[in-house]
Amino acid sequence: MLTEEDFIALCFKPLIEGNQSGQRGARNPGAAPLANQRINSFDLQDDAASLTQREGYELILSKDILLEGQHFLKNDPPETLAEKALAVNLSDLAAKGATPTGFMLGIALPTAPEREWATAFSNGLKLISERYACPLIGGDTTGSKSGLMLSVTILGEVPAGKMINRHSANKGDHLFVTGTLGDAALGFQLLNGQIHSDDYDLTSEEYTYLKGKYQRPTPRLAASPILQHYATAAMDLSDGLVKDLPKLCTASGLGAEINIQNFPLSMPAQKYLSRVSDSAAALAEIVSWGDDYELLFAVRPDDHAALRAGAEKSGCHLTEIGRLSEATSEGSGVVKYLDKTGKAIPFKGKPFTHFGGDETVKSS
Repeated sequence: MLTEEDFIALCFKPLIEGNQSGQRGARNPGAAPLANQRINSFDLQDDAASLTQREGYELILSKDILLEGQHFLKNDPPETLAEKALAVNLSDLAAKGATPTGFMLGIALPTAPEREWATAFSNGLKLISERYACPLIGGDTTGSKSGLMLSVTILGEVPAGKMINRHSANKGDHLFVTGTLGDAALGFQLLNGQIHSDDYDLTSEEYTYLKGKYQRPTPRLAASPILQHYATAAMDLSDGLVKDLPKLCTASGLGAEINIQNFPLSMPAQKYLSRVSDSAAALAEIVSWGDDYELLFAVRPDDHAALRAGAEKSGCHLTEIGRLSEATSEGSGVVKYLDKTGKAIPFKGKPFTHFGGDETVKSS
C-alpha cells in the first residue's frame, strides 16, 4: 500500500517532470513547455499553480466528476479510468472550439492504492495527457467512504470572441454530429454482461472496439478549428442525443427535426440492430444512453460546403442528422424524429438522469 506522499511521487510527479522546460529557473521549477512557459505547477510542492493568459485569448474552464458505480465499473482497468477522466473533459473543450492548456486532478480513494494500480493509472494519464498536449498542473488526493472518485478541472483557451456556446443557433441551421452514435452503450452492455458477443455474431475485434468506445472515449479536438469557423452552436453528447439535443434547442429558443435514418452507426452497431427483434426501440435506447462524447453542432446552410471541405481536410467524420426549426406551440426544445418518408414517429429512449431514479453506470 502507498502513502499519499508515495502516491503523488509515483503517479503524478513523473507527469510534471515530463512537462518541465529545459530552461526552467529557480522561481519557475514546474513550468510546462506545452503551454509556452505560461503555466507554473511548482513541482506539485505548493497548494496552487499559476497561469499567465496569452493576449488575445480567452480562458475556458470545465469540470467533470466520475464516480465508481455510476460513471465507470468497479473493475475497469486503472489506465482506462485515467484516460476517461481526462477525455470527457477534453470533449467539453472541443465543443467550445478550444485548445487544452492543462488540467487539475482530484482523486478520492476508498483504500490506499497498491503500487501496481498506481503505476497503471499514471501510465494511462500520461498517455492521454501527452497525446493531447494537456499537462497536469496540480490537484488533490483524499480518502473516500463510497468508492473511487475522479474529478478533473480542465483549462483551455480560444481566440477572444470565438468560443462556441449553445444559444446562438438559427432557424434552418443544419445539425451535424461527429463520429458514430450508440457504440458506448453497447460497449457497456457487453462489459456488464447485459448482452453477449455470440448472440449478435460480433467478432473479437468488434467486441474490443465497442468496449474501447465506452472505456476510452475519443475527444474530438481535431474538430475544434472547424467549429470555430462554422458552428453557430455546439455541445458534446455526454448524456445521449435524446437528452442533449433539446438542451441546445432550448438554449437557442428553437425546435429540431431529426432524420433517424441519417444517424451514423458503426458496423458493429448495425450488426447488433439487425439481430434484435425491435430495431427501432433498440436504436432509440443506444442513442439515448450517452457516453458517446461526439460533438453535436449547428451550421448555417451557406457554410455547408465549406464545412464539408474543412472536415475532409482535417480527417473529421461528420454526418448531417437534421435541422433546427421554429419553436412549436409546445415550446422550444421540442424535437421531432422523422422516418425515411419524413413522417414524425415516436422515438423515446431512456435518457440518463444524474439524480434519483434507476440510474445505470454512465458518464457525466
